[in-house]
Amino acid sequence: MTRADTVDRSRLRIPLWLWVIAAIASAAVLVVAILGWDRGGGPTIRAMAASESMSDAQARAVAENTARAFDRERAAGNLANLEALSCPVPPPHSMLDGDIDEVRRGIRPKKNTQIVATGTFTRRGSVWLLDVFYDGAGIMLEFHILDGELRVCGEGPAPVP
Repeated sequence: MTRADTVDRSRLRIPLWLWVIAAIASAAVLVVAILGWDRGGGPTIRAMAASESMSDAQARAVAENTARAFDRERAAGNLANLEALSCPVPPPHSMLDGDIDEVRRGIRPKKNTQIVATGTFTRRGSVWLLDVFYDGAGIMLEFHILDGELRVCGEGPAPVP
């Protein structure tokens, strides 16, 4: 008889109480996963932090990134994210209000929404302007710093030199 034959086989079995603990832990993880699941009701991104005290290079980078994120979310039809990047109350009957309303109604943008270049960037306190160019078109985006975040608050035709 070998030593392996003399080992008590009951010590090799997993006790019933360990199975019960594992089952309870699994159920708890499942409950947390279900309750923590994102139901898609809110935004998944936030507006970028901005300040009037930023250097022009920093401010321009924040404005360009905000413009790209805004256009990406508009093209994807993500209303919650679009509203998170916009002013809380866009000017009525403006281009911005129309864009948000189209996304709200499920209409995909007709225009090309991929930015190919940016142009002039100007700042007047908490109001920033950036010229944005698409393939064959251009607009000027107006940004406002609200609660320390840069928001898109207006759109208009880009000035033609």
